Amino acid sequence: MLLTATRRTLSLGTVSSVHGRCSAFTASRVLIQPLRPQKRTLSLMAAASQPDDVKRVLVPIGNGTEEMEAVIVVDVLRRAGALVTVASVENSTDVVCSRGVRIITDKMVEECASSSYDLIACPGGMPGAERLRDSAVLERMVRTQKDSGRLYAAICATPYVFFEKKGLLDGKSATAHPAFSDGLNDQSKVLDRVVVDGNLTTSRGPGTAFEFALSLVKQLYGEEKAKQVAGPLVMHPHNM
Repeated sequence: MLLTATRRTLSLGTVSSVHGRCSAFTASRVLIQPLRPQKRTLSLMAAASQPDDVKRVLVPIGNGTEEMEAVIVVDVLRRAGALVTVASVENSTDVVCSRGVRIITDKMVEECASSSYDLIACPGGMPGAERLRDSAVLERMVRTQKDSGRLYAAICATPYVFFEKKGLLDGKSATAHPAFSDGLNDQSKVLDRVVVDGNLTTSRGPGTAFEFALSLVKQLYGEEKAKQVAGPLVMHPHNM
């Protein structure tokens, strides 16, 4: 990772998000993007050659997304072997997250609409959660995901601002960030750090993002794979 006062470069793939209620955010000139174009190309080629049964995951982001939640989810799932696509709901692949981190996404969400995913995982943050909610394309994709029984997930403000408001919780138990959890119709598990109810997974915020991501790994690949991924992360045993 190359860090300077004005630029951050990471050979990860780019992702970001926003946390808290709709507070104004200032975009600093901070970038998360491939360190060298040729290495990025090689990475994509390697992904394209993976077997047909590889788990495919969509992580949509928008301006004001909570960057910690987005990047942690993408990173942990890629460590598990998932083919993760980061998609912008904005008019550009250049997305500014809640703390000014700038992420260059893999695709626009419209480019993903005809694809099938094993999991759609939505980070939170404000106004990022609203940006996800207001994307008609993403709403249709998440609704199809839910109705087909495939995994869908949200963290932080998004379970309430997007999923609850659009009828995507459908009576399921869920949790959300403390600033939003009172708005959930089902209050039975709002204090839990991660809630899994059928094909829906929800969580509370940046501090629960690793647990959230590892839960998704467990559901996609099994408990043993989740433990293998958690080990090098030096996670507390109780978080597994």
